[in-house]
Amino acid sequence: MVCDKKINAIRYKDFLDEIGLVSSDVLISPLDEREGEDSAYEKSTEKENRFWKKMMDEHGNSKTYEKNIISRFKNQKDPEIIIVVDKLLTVLTNPGIQFCT
Repeated sequence: MVCDKKINAIRYKDFLDEIGLVSSDVLISPLDEREGEDSAYEKSTEKENRFWKKMMDEHGNSKTYEKNIISRFKNQKDPEIIIVVDKLLTVLTNPGIQFCT
């Protein structure tokens, strides 16, 4: 699933977790990279900061985080959906990708 902003990706995950029909993970760039933001000077929200800290506590660094999420998606039952912002968008290398608007 592709979202326009990091905060929206995190919100979608929260919603999917709440309804409990599918498992999901969020894969975003580090917060200092402005993917999906209107301004290079826009500050990250507290929710984004908490999410990113949790991911770094779990995975150690951004490269390992990305590698682990992709590996789980490809090789395990969960997550069934990866929610991204400006990542993994090449349909040829990711035939299962679906765009949501």
